Amino acid sequence: MIVNPQLFNYRLITGSLIVALAVLSIFSVNSYLESEATQDFLDQERKLISTELKEIIGQYDSVSVENQNLQSEIVEAKSLAQAALDSIEILQGDIEVYSKYRQQVSKLRQQNLQLLSSVENLEQSNQELQTENQRTLELLRSEELVTKALKSENAELESSLEIAARLRATNFQIKAFTFNKGKRIETKRAVNAENIEVCL
Repeated sequence: MIVNPQLFNYRLITGSLIVALAVLSIFSVNSYLESEATQDFLDQERKLISTELKEIIGQYDSVSVENQNLQSEIVEAKSLAQAALDSIEILQGDIEVYSKYRQQVSKLRQQNLQLLSSVENLEQSNQELQTENQRTLELLRSEELVTKALKSENAELESSLEIAARLRATNFQIKAFTFNKGKRIETKRAVNAENIEVCL
């Protein structure tokens, strides 16, 4: 068989180009699929971080505290979470950027737990103080009732004492008696007296 070198060179070059084109198209498809998977992952990560930040902001919105220091900490933490949420929604980042935001969300969640724990402790302390206050008020009311009853009794005793102070005993008659065979006999001697009768 006679081989024409020019035709063989064309076939070799054409075959090499086809193989190179096939390898390049496989590499392109793989790169595209990997890029799509990475983009889907980044979109899911962005949505997940946004959802967590919205939950944190919602928790801050639902908390109402009368303590000014704690309220200012809650407002500050809420503004940080809101700023992070705004940045996430605007920014089209890569994995490093989203990992930074993931760390920030973790810190915000930890701060959220600490603040909510503080709020819960304050509410529990407040409840205990209100219960103690209620008990004290009830005790005070019962003491007031006892005091009123004692004042009333005191007033009655004072009026009884005034009446008793006005009474004077006059014209006393005292008789001493002894008993002899079951009969009562009047006696003048104090030594023999077994019974005394006083008449006013």
